[in-house]
Amino acid sequence: MGLQIKQTRLKNDDSKKADIMFCIDNSGSMEECIQGVRDTVNEFVNALESGVDGQSEVDWRIGLISYSDDKFVFQDLSKDTARFRSLLKRRVEGDEFTPGAIDYTITHASWRPGAQHIIVVFTDEKLEEGRSRRNRDNGAAGFGELLHKITSSHVQIIYYGPQCEHYRRFQMCPKSEVNFMDSFAGVDFTRLMMRMALTVSSGNSFDNDVAVVKNMVYDLSDIDIDWN
Repeated sequence: MGLQIKQTRLKNDDSKKADIMFCIDNSGSMEECIQGVRDTVNEFVNALESGVDGQSEVDWRIGLISYSDDKFVFQDLSKDTARFRSLLKRRVEGDEFTPGAIDYTITHASWRPGAQHIIVVFTDEKLEEGRSRRNRDNGAAGFGELLHKITSSHVQIIYYGPQCEHYRRFQMCPKSEVNFMDSFAGVDFTRLMMRMALTVSSGNSFDNDVAVVKNMVYDLSDIDIDWN
């Protein structure tokens, strides 16, 4: 069964806003499972697009950061699903730097006031195993500050990846959730993503709008960042 977003005919001023950034580990270790992640994300986007006579109760935008430890490919929030799908096909390579990718996404995505701000993370590596190729900081030193930034910016994290005591702390951030898996092999991503679909359609945004924290936690000056 495919993903379904609850859809009804609504007046324009009744629509619920959801800004959804997908933060996808594109490192070499993802090679065996990346196609399954892509297929699931595409199915979720199909559900957002379907609507009823082109209308949905969710006023959505999607964006993507496809990341390795030395290159981030970033597409800002929009309804350009064709470009989004194209960027999903990027070749896997390198190691990963998940905290840095989340940090960059919070700072640079064009989040709308009054919208749910959601970052969906897919990675197959624990935080302490990241950025190993160049023996650089894996992000642990600044992780507490990153959690504070997530909470202060009213960003919801939906995490899919291995058990990791650092990433377990995403659960401390309001409305965020953690889905642990040691391997993506054989995982039914469709069922896992159903809950996110329900979150988006429910309109359970935070009670008040706050400014997104723009100060970066991590120094990303050595990372090639490609905006699309």
